[in-house]
Order: sequence, then structure tokens, then C-alpha cells
Amino acid sequence: MKNPNEKIETETRQMIVESSGENGEIVRKVISFEVFGTKKYGEPRMLIVEELLSDLEANCNEIEKYTKNINEDNFKCNFIYAYSLFEGALWQLAKSILYAFHEKLKSEKVQFGEDGEVSFDGSDMLESFIEEKLKMISTGKLANHFEEIMKIVEVRVNFDKDILNNISRARNSIVHTNTTKAENKENRAELPKHAKKSDIEKYMKELKHLLDDVYKAISHKYKDYTQKRLLEDAWNYTVGGYMSFETLIGFDKSFDNKIAVRPNFDTIEEAFKGFCSTEKAMLSIWLQQYGSDNLYDIFKENKPFKAWAWLDRKKLIFLATLFNRFPYLMDGHDFASELQKEKNNG
Repeated sequence: MKNPNEKIETETRQMIVESSGENGEIVRKVISFEVFGTKKYGEPRMLIVEELLSDLEANCNEIEKYTKNINEDNFKCNFIYAYSLFEGALWQLAKSILYAFHEKLKSEKVQFGEDGEVSFDGSDMLESFIEEKLKMISTGKLANHFEEIMKIVEVRVNFDKDILNNISRARNSIVHTNTTKAENKENRAELPKHAKKSDIEKYMKELKHLLDDVYKAISHKYKDYTQKRLLEDAWNYTVGGYMSFETLIGFDKSFDNKIAVRPNFDTIEEAFKGFCSTEKAMLSIWLQQYGSDNLYDIFKENKPFKAWAWLDRKKLIFLATLFNRFPYLMDGHDFASELQKEKNNG
């Protein structure tokens, strides 16, 4: 299948050439040259569907566990915990989608601090925009909050607005019943003083049911954004112009059905000898994420670290952000969702 990020075009590339000067000093020159028919890739979406599903699955399981264990003594605190899990699952899901598809924030009005200044880098700024967006839609009734989150992630999940609002009122009743603040008097008058265990159990089951439906919708909507795809797209975007992903990186199935990344170090070591300094430096960033004794010998002989100033700044920032968000990307993932199990077994 053709990669939608791929374009074929003429590319100008540079090579650093070293020679000895008149007095024996090392002279470095940068030579530019045209390469025809090279593949150019756009910046990939930083999204892994297995991670989204793993988070949803974990929250579903936790809600189910505490629903089964409720009794007359703990049903209120179990319900508040389940409610928090539900809200947290939606928050994290929307946050991940907005980070990967940040053009959704283009029309948003984001509030800054009183000084109006921003003193952090681009990825932190994006995180701040996302946090502000989610804070703006998290107030009010649960039904409205759920509806807004579904718009952000662009999936359709059927839900009963009255039931969700009842769940929201039950939560507020439990949390605010004992308060004496004047601003909550209206809230207390509207809500029942005591929640029933039977109702709370029904509400907890409804929260779990909704997350199950969200899980199914997300697994279908974002099924193509797998860990393997992100690895391949990120590789192609940063080093794919001169090094084949399939040639140097392989995947194995470990005993627990997780994907394990397996660099072909013999091929990498041989390929390193024909690369210029900038190509070695960019590849070294990838290999450092894997962490292996094989890397010492490769780096020792090929010295890739003298060309950092010539690297593509945009791609460097992309890789730094990528490996910060997904530190397990080159070492295999630390989750095993049902979707991944189905793919592996298929």
C-alpha cells in the first residue's frame, strides 16, 4: 500500500568531505549535489492505537473490578473512583488525538498567563494548548463533556444523555452533600441527600459500558496508526532517503505477543562505512534508542558525532519529541491490547 506521506521528487543533498591542508590541518568542505527520484516523506502523526486501546482497556477493567466489589460501606467511594477513571480515560484519549492532529486546535482561543508570555519549547506549548482546550470542555454536565470528547476524537458512540446527567448529579451529590458553602446550596437542594447502592452500581456499569463502546470505535477509526507504522513512517521521514527500514530493522514476536524490534547490526555496521557524517549522526540517534553493546563498536569505528551542526533541525526536534513521548518505541512496547493480539494471531 502506498504511503500517503510519500512524495517522489528531486532532492538536494550535502556531503562533508575532509582533506589535509598545507600545514597538515584537517580541512572540511560541504559539497552539494542533486539526487533524482528520491523519496520524500512528510512528518508522521505521533499516534499509536495500541497505546490508546491499552489505556481504555485498563480503565474498563478497573471500573469493572470495583463495581463487582461494592457493598453498603464502600459503594460511594468506589463510584467516585470509577467516575474519575471514566473522566481520566476520556481526557487522555482526547489529549493523544489532539497531539497527533493538532490542526484541530487552529480555531481555538487559548488563554495564556497574566503576563502573556510563553517560556517553553514547541512541544510544551502544544501540551499547554491541549490542556487549556480540555479544561474548557470538562466543566458542566457529564453528557456535554462526553459529547465534546467524541467530537474531538471523531467517533460516534450512542449514549443516553439523561443517564449521564443522572450519573453526574449522583457524583455531585456524594461529593458536595456535606459542604456548608453558600454557593453549593442550590446544588444540594437539587440533588438527593443519599445515593442508593443499587443506583450507583447501575451507574458504574453504564460508565464501563460506554468506555467499551469508545474502545470499539477507536479501534476501528484509528486501526492504521499502529506502533509498527509509526516506526516505519518516522524512519522514512528522518533517514529513509538513504537507508531502507526493511533492510536494517526487523520485528519478532516475543512470548507474550508483543512486537520486538530487532536491528540488523551486521548490515548496519557495513552500511555505516558508506555514509557521510550527517547520515551517520542521524542514524546514530535511532540506534541509541535501542541500547545495545553492538553500538559501541559501530560508533567507535565510524565516529558519527562530528556533524550535528549539519543535521536537519526540524527532524532533530521531531525525533527528540518522538522518543520522549514513546521511549519504548525501539525496545518493544510495554502494552498488549486486544487489537494487537488479534493482528499477531491473524
